[in-house]
Amino acid sequence: MNDQPHNGNDSGTIGSYVAALTIFATLTGNRPVGLTVAPYEQFDARMDTALVRALQETVWDVVADHQK
Repeated sequence: MNDQPHNGNDSGTIGSYVAALTIFATLTGNRPVGLTVAPYEQFDARMDTALVRALQETVWDVVADHQK
């Protein structure tokens, strides 16, 4: 996990969001694409739309393609 905030000093990290997406996808078997970013202050839902979508898609690609 990185410790670098995305939009501000106290806004959290992208790494924590990626970890949460990975846990969600692994435990539920569902795509994380379209999940809200509301609990994660580091994202601006409008400005970071492309970044959020890319993270969600990437996590799903990794989880869905894993053999186990």
